[in-house]
Amino acid sequence: MKYRWSQFLTLGLIIIVTAPFVQARTWTSAADSSKRFEAEYVGFKANVVTVRMRSGTPAAFPLNALSQADRDFVLSQAGDTSGKPTVDVLGVLKDQLITAADGTAKPFSFKKGKEPSHFLLYVSAYW
Repeated sequence: MKYRWSQFLTLGLIIIVTAPFVQARTWTSAADSSKRFEAEYVGFKANVVTVRMRSGTPAAFPLNALSQADRDFVLSQAGDTSGKPTVDVLGVLKDQLITAADGTAKPFSFKKGKEPSHFLLYVSAYW
């Protein structure tokens, strides 16, 4: 009989220790707030939210199919998704930019505060 109690105690401790790491929450549809489901957040990429249903089955939804509260939760979990580049392009290219004015290659830099918000990369090759 002691052996069974130790098994239950071990199982109970495992559940108590791992429970805080599961982020299961109630998700709500943007189109119909009466449609809800329980799932754990898995990830967010290319405006698609991936969750793990209670059954363990993964499911994916477009971000705009979820309620505003769910969208806010996803964006807070995913970090900065404001449309800014995830790579500091200017920092990477800073020492590699050149200008070819007057037929000579010279180092190029942007004036302070005049850095562009977008970049166009043009590559031309021939052989």
